[in-house]
Amino acid sequence: MHLDTQTTIFMICFVYLILHGAIWLALQEYRSFQVKLWCAAGMFSGMAVVLLAMRGQVSDFLFFYVAQLLMLIGNWGRMVALRMYLLPAPQYRAYKAYILINVSYFILFVYLIYFQQAEWEALVIFNAFYAVLCFDYFRIGLKLHRLRESLGAKLLMWGGLILSSTLGIRAFGVALAGTIDDIYEPSWHQALMVVGQFMAITLCNIAFLRIFLEIAEQKKIAVANELMLTNERADVMHRTSIDLKKLLEEREEIIRQLTVYNKTAGMGALV
Repeated sequence: MHLDTQTTIFMICFVYLILHGAIWLALQEYRSFQVKLWCAAGMFSGMAVVLLAMRGQVSDFLFFYVAQLLMLIGNWGRMVALRMYLLPAPQYRAYKAYILINVSYFILFVYLIYFQQAEWEALVIFNAFYAVLCFDYFRIGLKLHRLRESLGAKLLMWGGLILSSTLGIRAFGVALAGTIDDIYEPSWHQALMVVGQFMAITLCNIAFLRIFLEIAEQKKIAVANELMLTNERADVMHRTSIDLKKLLEEREEIIRQLTVYNKTAGMGALV
């Protein structure tokens, strides 16, 4: 079956939407802001991919500017959600850097498209920017793996590497072409980027779900251990209170016997 590039990119959108929707439903009982942020950000990216796959069917304003803005918001939200796994280590500088980098890129992209009509340069910068930005998935996974070895962290590292490397190859391929007539034109680097997107998106979503469940299980075990220790302390206190009660009863008996002995001694002395 022959699939053109636009159709394939459109299929990536369903990967975004289905995986993030599934995670939302699977973790709904936790009522976690982090899960809501991750899934909502994925939905934004999914809508961006829809617009990126519909050039010629939507206006250039939606294709160039709205899609870019949605993609930036989606990636920003997912990275913030991932960095919440690194708390309580301070993340303020990383969040600030995300905002500064994203705003700078968007301004540059708008300048190239609106003022220069430089689609080739904009496409090179688009792929190169996300290749660098998405490498942070790998860095976050590496930090999580160093904190506690887990399958989720390893999957996130692989997802980040695949996403970053395939986008980087796509940027390199477009740069070598020197010009572009059709952004959907089939090429080896286009195919590699699309396959990488499928793999990386799947891996990153599975990684997020896995890490969340691993941390939830660790918290559950910690609560269970704390409950066990509390029960043990309660048992010790209960036994101690019983022993103390016995000691007080013995004390009262000794005092009673001393009182009797004193009375007997007093009577003896009187006699």
